[in-house]
Amino acid sequence: MSALTVYRRLSDSGVTVSNDGGKLVASPAARLTDELRALIRDHKPELLELLTDASKTTAELLKAAMRACDHHGDSKAARDQMRAECLATPPALQADLLTHFKQTYPESKT
Repeated sequence: MSALTVYRRLSDSGVTVSNDGGKLVASPAARLTDELRALIRDHKPELLELLTDASKTTAELLKAAMRACDHHGDSKAARDQMRAECLATPPALQADLLTHFKQTYPESKT
């Protein structure tokens, strides 16, 4: 089972996992069944890697989104809205949105 599949099973069960300085944190603990605990234990390194990669993707996405805002001369309010919408995008879809922004608003070569 892939880390993404485990992540989705946890999410579907109402459990959020996060990487807190290399420590995997699952909450709320009350929702963790023995089966979910075993999945976390068996896939902990892969889950940590997935979360680390997702964090990097989110940071890149926000940077690319701000390039789009620069291109359009957006106001602070519009930038805040863009940031909020990017952060609300499910992690599984953030890579696709990042690709869109990179293709539409590439980094300048200067």
